Amino acid sequence: MQPTPAATTPAPAGTTATTPAATTATPPPTTGAPAAGTPPTTGGSPENATGVRAAQQHLARATQFFRNRQYEEAIHEFELANAAAPSADFWFNIARAYELLNRYDESVDYYRRYLRDKVDPPDRADVEHRITELARLAEQARRNRRAAVTQGTLRFDVNPPGASISLAGRPVGRAPMVESLTVPPGTHELRVTAAGMQEWRSSVRVRAGDSVTAFATLAPSTQYRTRSGGHILSFILGGIGIASLGTGVGFGISAATQDPCIQGVADCSRRNTAVIADVFFGAAATLAVSAVIAYFVEAGSSRTVRVAAPPAR
Repeated sequence: MQPTPAATTPAPAGTTATTPAATTATPPPTTGAPAAGTPPTTGGSPENATGVRAAQQHLARATQFFRNRQYEEAIHEFELANAAAPSADFWFNIARAYELLNRYDESVDYYRRYLRDKVDPPDRADVEHRITELARLAEQARRNRRAAVTQGTLRFDVNPPGASISLAGRPVGRAPMVESLTVPPGTHELRVTAAGMQEWRSSVRVRAGDSVTAFATLAPSTQYRTRSGGHILSFILGGIGIASLGTGVGFGISAATQDPCIQGVADCSRRNTAVIADVFFGAAATLAVSAVIAYFVEAGSSRTVRVAAPPAR
């Protein structure tokens, strides 16, 4: 059973904290770790050093939970890390986890905390845009619960950046795509493509009033080519055969220049040299046949190997 976060954040004044209906989409493998959240390193007292070490331990556990999409457990660990060594970056990570849980009011609140406590945040414009979109989604969810809804909401969490996203064969944007789509209830065919990556296809079912997030992480594509097994053995046999032939020719010439054998004399140098020449000629012929056979056998030993795909542009 998953543990509940140690503390939850109330909705902003004038709003009602709500949790959108559970989605029916089944996300593919994880999309990545949170974007920020390194605890500050502070010198000074041993108490400060102890707090930093505790924060780093909680941060490591939170990051692992986040990668496994156990967002409630990640929120709990981020809160413990912040209690040990306060950092505005933890607010960002908690906001991101609430966003992926489709708990938009809590997410907006923590994003606002991040902008309030972070000194000159470099991503202020992006976070403010995200707050606006999430606030709209939260209000839309409240309206959906107050009325008979006939539409659903579809969001996208896609990697790598720049990947093209299509819905029912129609391009709808490129990753990262913060804006959500309002879609009719039913099953929707999704397609994500990027240069140098495998195409991703899936279908997502959206019910009226649901807010569904489609996750897609593209894998690098692969290419194949045929690699020859080489002709090492045939070349070795052929080389030895040529050497044997040359040696046989040498002994043959030597035998031709020696004195003829005397009738009745068993030990004849010319005859012995000729026999040696015949042996080398026979070995050369055998090696030649073996080299031909080895050549065709090695030619059939080619194999298909996988090579890396070109990087995405």
